[in-house]
Formats: sequence, structure tokens, C-alpha cells
Amino acid sequence: INIDELLIVTFTNAAASEMREKILEAIYKKLDEDSHIYFNWSEVFRAPTTDDLFYNGTMMGAEAKGNPNLKPERITNYELGFEQALNSTSAIKISAYYKETRDLIQLIQYVGADPNPNYYSYDNIDFKTTKGFSLAYDLRQTKNIRLSANYTLQYAEGTGISQTTMQQL
Repeated sequence: INIDELLIVTFTNAAASEMREKILEAIYKKLDEDSHIYFNWSEVFRAPTTDDLFYNGTMMGAEAKGNPNLKPERITNYELGFEQALNSTSAIKISAYYKETRDLIQLIQYVGADPNPNYYSYDNIDFKTTKGFSLAYDLRQTKNIRLSANYTLQYAEGTGISQTTMQQL
């Protein structure tokens, strides 16, 4: 091992550690009692409805049957945000979020099935993600004026989307 290289690496690591501490200290000074950073995480499920499980009738001019083997939809949410009071009457909020849904229940058309050549039923075939961010401004009541403004940009992607699903929306 070259002593010069070892000294450079050691000095670089020590300088980086010191710089990291100074940056964090500066951030903490800026984050006073009028601002905060937050993180939310949740996992929830949506059980299939009784129609999803046991429906027996017609739908869109064809026979429709429920599916008693459906699993619940599983949803995981994450959100990271920052809130800052600008003064005693106004504040801003910025947040980013990500939502993932698994086992999404979707209506499926079965064509050429036996004994019925055309019928609909439900199954857990879809997966979707939604992600985006939101920016909000709030002006608390001042001289009979209150203002709230919000901008949200959101992207959604999924699998299993079909013409049948789109008709139900």
C-alpha cells in the first residue's frame, strides 16, 4: 500500500465527513419551528365486493359471473413532503408520492369458453403504479380573504388495461 494514497483517501474521507456534518447543521438551522419534513407510508387492502365474488346475471349484453377465488387488492403508499410557513398567514407545501396496487380486480371477457362461448368474470390480473408531486400555497384568512392554490402532476401506469376496463370507467 502506498502511504501517499492512504493519506489522500483518509484525508478525503475525513473532509467528506466534516463537510456532511456542516451541511446537515446548516439544514437543521433552516428547519425551525415554522417548517418540517414528513414521510408517510401505509399498506392497505381492498376486499372484493360481493358482486365481484358472487354476481350471476348479465353485463354488457352477455352472461356475467363472479369469481369466489379473488384475492384482495393490496395497496402500498409512500409520501415525502416539506411544509414551510412563510409568515403568520401563509404557507407552502411540497410533496412527492408513489402508490403501488397489486392484484387489482378487473373484469375480463372470455370468448369461446365452454359451456358458454361468451361471458364476463372478474380476476386479479392488473398491477398499477401512480407517482407524482404536489405543490400547494395556503393564505389563511386575512381581511376576509382566504386563498388556497394547488398544482399536482401525476403519472399512472398499469398492466391488464383493456377495452372492457375502459368501458367501466
